[in-house]
Amino acid sequence: TKYALQIVGASCQEEGCFSHIALLEDNKLRFISASPTEMLNALKVLEIDLKTSPKKSIAGRAIITGQSQNIPDVRSDPDYITARENIHSQLSVPLKVGNRIIGVLSIEHPKSAVFGEEDVYNIELLAAQAAVAIENAHLYEETKRRAEHLEALRSTTLAITSPLDRDTLLRAIVQQ
Repeated sequence: TKYALQIVGASCQEEGCFSHIALLEDNKLRFISASPTEMLNALKVLEIDLKTSPKKSIAGRAIITGQSQNIPDVRSDPDYITARENIHSQLSVPLKVGNRIIGVLSIEHPKSAVFGEEDVYNIELLAAQAAVAIENAHLYEETKRRAEHLEALRSTTLAITSPLDRDTLLRAIVQQ
């Protein structure tokens, strides 16, 4: 997320801006990363259900519509949820893997109308790369879990098929 800030030329310490990534899980936003990192704790307390919450958030709207949301004045946006009082602009870009939306990358800034078309384009490129990296990490974890499961099945099969008496066989099955 700090790269998103660098792309748009923002300095968080000097300007008070921040960026974050939220993943879509069971129609809810789950914030997984933020820059600066202390913003993550503030964001994690937000419970945004895209089906039932009265305010969907600008990030949530990017997920729902599948379109980037460049909001020059968040204070006039009915979906804006305040994470920091000094924020005026927000850019939220959906994270897409093919046609599937897995989350959103957002940047919030204290200056009004700070994001231009080039910023939107560049953050959309970054979001595309981030989506692929996140999806690859999920696939890796899923593959790892399946390999562990298959290894447990293999070990159980070996224990069952080896020549053992009935009691030893039952103990081996329980241990596996």
